[in-house]
Amino acid sequence: MTDVTGGHVDVFYAPLASALPLIRSGALAPLAVSTKNRIPELPEVPTIGEALSLKEFDVVTWYGLWAPKGTSPEIVKKLNAAMIQASVEPKVAKVLSVQGTTPSNMDVAQTASFVKAENIKWLQIMKDANIQAD
Repeated sequence: MTDVTGGHVDVFYAPLASALPLIRSGALAPLAVSTKNRIPELPEVPTIGEALSLKEFDVVTWYGLWAPKGTSPEIVKKLNAAMIQASVEPKVAKVLSVQGTTPSNMDVAQTASFVKAENIKWLQIMKDANIQAD
């Protein structure tokens, strides 16, 4: 982002949470959002699908809280419940909203399923594009 705002790089992709303050200040000009639908924080900005006629394009930045392998299921469940509870607290919800972050209320099993689906999706995209890990 520093290189774009400094005029050293013409374009880049960034998570909304880190880019939104610079967009709101006028330091960055958004070209498109990577989600399938326009986002409430930038309703005037088209999606990549709209801008480039890629109707199925849908890339969402997501975050997760991870614990070491072998952490007891009880502790994992407690951490999950605490994160969900924290995300709905008014002060936390406001901070997340200002950043353009939508909290999730997935439980541990749903999160595991989501992560597995994301891994499968992106591995297939890499394979289709003939991208090899070094």
